[in-house]
Amino acid sequence: MNAGTNLEQAKDYNRRVIFDAVRQHGPTTRAELARMTGLAAQTISSITNALRELGLIRLGERRKGLRGQPAVELEVDPEGGCTIGLNLDRDGMTMVLVDLAGTIRERTTRRLNYPTPDQIRDLAAPELSRLLAPVGALRERVLGLGVAFPGRFRRGEKGIHAPANFTAWHGLDINALLSEVTGLETWVENDGNAAALGELLYGAGRGRSSFFLLYIGAGVGGGLIVNGQPYLGASRNVAEASRMPLPGGAKDFDAGGRLTHAVSLYNLFRRLEAAGIAVDRPKDLTRLLQEENPELLRWLEDSAEALGFAMASIQFLLDTEAIVLGGRLPDAVLTDLLARTNRHLDEWFSDQPNPPLLLKSSLARDATVLGAAALPLHARLHPSPETVWIKSPEPVAAR
Repeated sequence: MNAGTNLEQAKDYNRRVIFDAVRQHGPTTRAELARMTGLAAQTISSITNALRELGLIRLGERRKGLRGQPAVELEVDPEGGCTIGLNLDRDGMTMVLVDLAGTIRERTTRRLNYPTPDQIRDLAAPELSRLLAPVGALRERVLGLGVAFPGRFRRGEKGIHAPANFTAWHGLDINALLSEVTGLETWVENDGNAAALGELLYGAGRGRSSFFLLYIGAGVGGGLIVNGQPYLGASRNVAEASRMPLPGGAKDFDAGGRLTHAVSLYNLFRRLEAAGIAVDRPKDLTRLLQEENPELLRWLEDSAEALGFAMASIQFLLDTEAIVLGGRLPDAVLTDLLARTNRHLDEWFSDQPNPPLLLKSSLARDATVLGAAALPLHARLHPSPETVWIKSPEPVAAR
């Protein structure tokens, strides 16, 4: 049963609708906002004035080439606020400061081998201070901290459950830990869902109502967008692409036969190491591709075959507008993998009327950290149906 609302909370929802419309379609005019949202002109005027007073949107140029008095355009004010994104992965941490327009203003990266809670507790506050130091007044308008973390949510439990090789994180409340050390309200999401949100807001998924994201990192992540919203599933574990079984694969998850065993960077580096090729950073793969390294080429073809099967299964079940392939592979390697995967998809859909549209991420490895940074923005200012009755808090300053 849907929750009820009251007038003030309906106003809050409408503010979210207008801000999101300006963010997606701006610069835009009040008349265009009225057509897009179905709200009355007086309501549009009142809400846009309120958003301007809050510093979230600003006046732009006057629209030229129209009859009568030129309309003034409205656009998101990048200086109206910022969010912090933190991506914790098996080989380090990346923290970014992102303004309201989605621009990464500052970035800091630390290489760490399976970072521990104690390391992050010691590093988070100093790294946050480094990000905020150059940005002036923006530091007083921090909407919150979003964290992308590899792992799964367990039904009925509060926090995310870390992968087996992140043993020090098992049972910890990541939200509480990072809120304590940074002084910011914190949202945590698994890295696949965060990457899908990043692509929806800023990348290849922008303007699309539905798509599936496959993200190749140390493991394999996935995220699903439905009707312009992240779809999380009953236990927030939708799109667990890493666990997808492959034809003829072992039934024991740890014995292989799953998508992550074929496609992940972890698998690739192990294969290269077994062949006597010392590579431990994704950027080194560009050189191997230029040299036409036979082991890398074999991995690309094996991965393309596995991805073709996985993507065909996804598309037959979900019928999304597109499937976005992204992650931490260098651009040249990802482009090669996408072309090979497309050839396998062509075989699967040779007799089908609607083959899937396979797109390359336009954000590369930044999809996850941008998605993490978008979590506070999404929670506070996005007009998802469940927020009709949730009053959004005011921005807070980092301590």
